[in-house]
Amino acid sequence: MPSQAANIGSQVRTLRLAVGLTQAELAENAGISERTISDLERGLRGTIYPATARRLAAALDIAGDQLADFLSDARGGDAARAPAPAIAPLPSDQRARLPVPLTRLL
Repeated sequence: MPSQAANIGSQVRTLRLAVGLTQAELAENAGISERTISDLERGLRGTIYPATARRLAAALDIAGDQLADFLSDARGGDAARAPAPAIAPLPSDQRARLPVPLTRLL
């Protein structure tokens, strides 16, 4: 199973090639660095900042359902959709207590 980094990177590469852009052209059209495109396509980044993902989507002419899927994958895919685990509160006898000052403050 490919990692999430490889998944979003391969998507960007496939979409970039489909519209006939080089990494430099995509970077310029999206207003981001060419290094970002390169890192994504090589699988060095598993997620993309939301603003960067929207810029890439616009530069790659992604719309509709494909846009929603792309933005979700850019956030980390299924991991981004899963709710955060609930954290149970500590019992009252285990709660952190503030230290009692040794002297009075004036």
